[in-house]
Amino acid sequence: MIPVLLPLLLIVQAQAGPSITPKSPYVLTPVEAVIAAADVAPAAVRGVIEMRVRGSGRAGGKIYLNSEQDYRDQRSVSVAIQPMAFTALRKRFGNWPDKALAGKTIRVRGYVRRVRIDFLASNGRASGKYYYQTHIIVKRADQITLVTNGSREN
Repeated sequence: MIPVLLPLLLIVQAQAGPSITPKSPYVLTPVEAVIAAADVAPAAVRGVIEMRVRGSGRAGGKIYLNSEQDYRDQRSVSVAIQPMAFTALRKRFGNWPDKALAGKTIRVRGYVRRVRIDFLASNGRASGKYYYQTHIIVKRADQITLVTNGSREN
């Protein structure tokens, strides 16, 4: 019942302001987060997402952890880890986040936002074609926790 009502609850709450604070400790799946972020775009949704890290990458000085192997998949959530969190995460997990968390289930707290990605033409300019990704920005290492056997570990 909760998964059916959650999108409706988020839409109703979105009318009150640009970000949403869940009233309960409900944890969103990546698909629920994608829908919620799309419903309030260009605003953001504040919450907790639980996802398995199925893909990763590095671009623009950030490390990305993705809920799908193909980060372009419309169901994927990309955790965009800022450089300020790299060192603490590397120290905590014993390796860079994209290596240490590959294949693991994590919970991420923060703001989930739909981000427009423009396709570039051969001259480097926007082609007018685009798609959307859903990102959650991580600026602090404590935003990510590892989930093992139904419990969270730092």
